Formats: sequence, C-alpha cells, structure tokens
Amino acid sequence: MCASCASELRNGKLCKACESILLDRGMIKHVPRLAVAVGSYGVVLLLVGMAYCGFLGLAGVGMSDPSYAIGDDDFLGLGVFALAALPELPAGILHIAAGAALRRRRGRVLAYVAISSGFVAIGAACLIPISVALLTYAALVLGDVDVKELFDAEEAEAG
Repeated sequence: MCASCASELRNGKLCKACESILLDRGMIKHVPRLAVAVGSYGVVLLLVGMAYCGFLGLAGVGMSDPSYAIGDDDFLGLGVFALAALPELPAGILHIAAGAALRRRRGRVLAYVAISSGFVAIGAACLIPISVALLTYAALVLGDVDVKELFDAEEAEAG
C-alpha cells in the first residue's frame, strides 16, 4: 500500500493500484510477482555467467602449467567460454535492475529490454523456454490498460 493511501485509509479513499491489490482484482496485483520473477531470473543468469568465468579461469590456470603443451584447440575452448560468459553478465544485471524498477512501479520499457536480452544470453540456451514464458507473462501484465495507467501515473509523479 502506498503512503498516501495508508494515511487516507480511515476515510475509505484508495488509489486505483492499492484498491486493486487490496480487493485482489486486475493485473496490477501481478506487477510485484513479475518483479520477483524478473529479478530472480537475473540472478540465475548472473550465476551462469559467473560459472562460465570460473571455468575460463580454471582453464587458464590449467594451461599455465609448464608441462602442458598449448594447442590451437585450447584457445578455441577458451574463446567459447569467453563468448558464453560475455552476454550472461550484462543480461543478468539488466534483469535485476528491471526487477528493482518494477517493484517501484517504474521501468516498463526497461523490463521489456531486459527480458529480451535473455534471448541473447547464448550460454544459457537451456533457459530460453523460461525467457519465452517470462516475456509472455510480462507482455500480459505490462500490456494491461490499468497497469499502463499506473506506471504512467507513477512516472509522472516521480519526474
């Protein structure tokens, strides 16, 4: 519940968002759930990217052994790990930022950009079905007329 509605609660006056959340109707109640889902997926992408960086580091340590003969295929393997880790980290950070913005009822466009960046994260190709589901859920929630009005009102109030 927002601060203005908390002070006006005794008078029975609530804004549209708080009324929808308290009466459990509309798509507005899904915005906090979407924020948690987007942020959690960002943490997963960040962990996958960090795991690839760890594999890259371990491979580099193994190649530094003087008894190990370095071949061309070793650099190819290092390149694959680097290319797999490169898009994961920014995509994870974008998802976490979008989740935090959605919690404050801001950043509708940032949420679309962040969720779309999940498709670029090639290292987590097995997570693409989750990206599709998350994008569909975000389109349903953020495309709702009441949610658009709520986000526009929050952004007008903030800026």
